[in-house]
Amino acid sequence: MSDLLGQHQLEFQVLKLLMWAIEHPIVSFIAFIVIAVVLGKIVKLIDRFIEIAGLSILKVPVKLIRVLIGWIFQVFSKIFDFLFQRIFLKGNEENQTLPIILDPPINESLEQQKHQRLLEISSRLEAIREEQTELLQEAANLLTPPNEVRESVKSGK
Repeated sequence: MSDLLGQHQLEFQVLKLLMWAIEHPIVSFIAFIVIAVVLGKIVKLIDRFIEIAGLSILKVPVKLIRVLIGWIFQVFSKIFDFLFQRIFLKGNEENQTLPIILDPPINESLEQQKHQRLLEISSRLEAIREEQTELLQEAANLLTPPNEVRESVKSGK
């Protein structure tokens, strides 16, 4: 008998576990539920991994095709730009090299307009500052109690 148990250790351990489960049914049931939940989570994890891997495998060719098409369009646009410049703009080379220069009177009038606008803004800001000072003084007078106003008038503040 001991020789039989020595040769089949795994089966003996499983038999001992089943005997213990039969003797302790509540603990066995709880252990079974926990094991089932853990195995379910592992199966879901493997399923999600396979899904992500499959989608990634399907996305790679699409991304490569998109990059290839973009590269082809860039090459063709450069070729067409070059051909367009060669064919249509070849006779207008003289016009392309002349820089655009603004007349000095236009520049001077722009500077005068800017200076005038700055003066207007400055005078408006000064008027706003004066109005703000007056409003702050009025607010201070309204917030001080009547007794303090009389005392400040007497003391010359």
